[in-house]
Amino acid sequence: RKFGERAVTIAYMTNRNGMRSLMEAENWFELELPRLEDPGTRIRGSLIRSLVAACRRGFRPHPLRQLIEQKLGDRRISRRGRRNLYRSYLRNLGETRLIVNAWASLPEGVQPAERAGELARGFFRASGEVSRELAALRAVQSLSVLDVRNYRDLVFKLGGYAEEGEDPAVAEALP
Repeated sequence: RKFGERAVTIAYMTNRNGMRSLMEAENWFELELPRLEDPGTRIRGSLIRSLVAACRRGFRPHPLRQLIEQKLGDRRISRRGRRNLYRSYLRNLGETRLIVNAWASLPEGVQPAERAGELARGFFRASGEVSRELAALRAVQSLSVLDVRNYRDLVFKLGGYAEEGEDPAVAEALP
């Protein structure tokens, strides 16, 4: 049980498979839309940024368009709200891009919270795999620290810093 909880926590914190984005999607939209539709809110846009983004997508439909037309068909979004939402997506304000992409990628009829729950249960059951990945990550981090330490020691020796009176403890100290 403890390892399962750890696996779900790690998946949430790292947004693995978009789990955190999906968990927050509907609430985020309900909180963000009124702000985006407010007449006082104007998110600056850029035609060049929009064109570059369209080229990167291969001129496929924008994920926001898919989200609005397919998942939010019954929800009315003002013109100002759409414009600000598109600009927020392009600038990735408040993780807009992660949330929209995760939500837009869901199959028809699947709600974000429902999919997030499925992912969480899957990570809970696969706690052994997540624990192995965490152990591997910790090993890589330890090796990285040792590499930095060895590099500092080597630079200290090759640079002749000890001959100039520098303290060797400075080179041997962990970063």
